[in-house]
Amino acid sequence: METFFSNICFDESRLHKQHKIFEEIRKINQEDGVMVLLTEQNLDFAMDLTEQALVMEKGEIVRELSSHELLKDKDIQAEYLGV
Repeated sequence: METFFSNICFDESRLHKQHKIFEEIRKINQEDGVMVLLTEQNLDFAMDLTEQALVMEKGEIVRELSSHELLKDKDIQAEYLGV
């Protein structure tokens, strides 16, 4: 697929309920190298799609870590994600 953009942004998009669209976005990301910026509170869904996580508080980035690290960090999960 030929793309004419380098970035896609989704804000709490409910993509996890639309599997066909989600798979197309994953394909564009992997095959065409298009960066996907996803703001999402559904941790399981977001971690399935991402490589890097940014934790924000009041519009400021307070932590930057890999998605794998976020899944292991219980303190961040408790403070920012209510887990």
